[in-house]
Amino acid sequence: MASHSSPVPFVAGVVLVAASVAEAVGVFVQARGGPSEADWTAVKTQLAATLTESDGLLIGTRWIEPLARQKLGDGLLTRERLGAGASTFSRVAVVSERGHGSLPAGYIVDGRDVFGDLDITRAHAAAPFRVNARFESLLSRASVVLDANGVETPCTWGVYGSTSGNLGTGPAIPAERFACPGLFVARSFVTDTAYVAHDAVYTDVPGDGRTVVVRWTDVAMGTALRGGFGLYVEAERDGTGAPISVEWRINGRSVATLSHRDGEGWKPFEIATNDLAGSHEVVELRLRSPGGSRRWIGVSAAVVEARP
Repeated sequence: MASHSSPVPFVAGVVLVAASVAEAVGVFVQARGGPSEADWTAVKTQLAATLTESDGLLIGTRWIEPLARQKLGDGLLTRERLGAGASTFSRVAVVSERGHGSLPAGYIVDGRDVFGDLDITRAHAAAPFRVNARFESLLSRASVVLDANGVETPCTWGVYGSTSGNLGTGPAIPAERFACPGLFVARSFVTDTAYVAHDAVYTDVPGDGRTVVVRWTDVAMGTALRGGFGLYVEAERDGTGAPISVEWRINGRSVATLSHRDGEGWKPFEIATNDLAGSHEVVELRLRSPGGSRRWIGVSAAVVEARP
């Protein structure tokens, strides 16, 4: 008697092939329907001619961000423009796929230019300000110590060679960093739970009672400290980590003690410093966690000064 094989493997194979073909067609259509090389060239030319050093450059459509990094390059998408919060730029240019972009809250549109399937929206902050200092860009000029019950152990700035761990352990540790007993402090990108990268002071808070202290001297003060902080996305995904204390001190006086708990993602903050505007002070960032395990956190901050 002739045997008959089951039709299930054949049907499953047909479905798999059909799905693969549909996916390939979808990718092809998306690629063909997206911005052309000429569109990107026109946008890059316009930005190079109009952006100033202090202007922010934002990507308003999430799916084109990887393309924008490739097409616009480091000369335009500098690490500050790519990773700093929109709220620390008084003027911004937002590149978007036409009809799908978004403008950050608190900005007023000045104009829009269209280049094929891309557009550039120019906008300014509703409350004008200027940036006096970005702390992450000044990290190499800071000093770092570990404070254990008032006893400070200094850390050393140097070039030690970059290191990386297994998948999920977080960003690679940059070669240029502060080396501390059992941990590091460096400038790096920290990707939050929304998969947005932030240029930040990045460290692994030890969780053993010691406080990581980053100290900047001679900081030109303004009317506020403004920025945000959060953990690398994989570090808070399971929601079981200990909270982290994020304290700011000016000349040894605490001006704000903030906190981060798993699941909160990137947390913006603003601390008024109106009484110090125009002066030069010592600013400290103090990070501590009581949980007994290391916590991978990034903090991005700037001194801003309100303008009339």
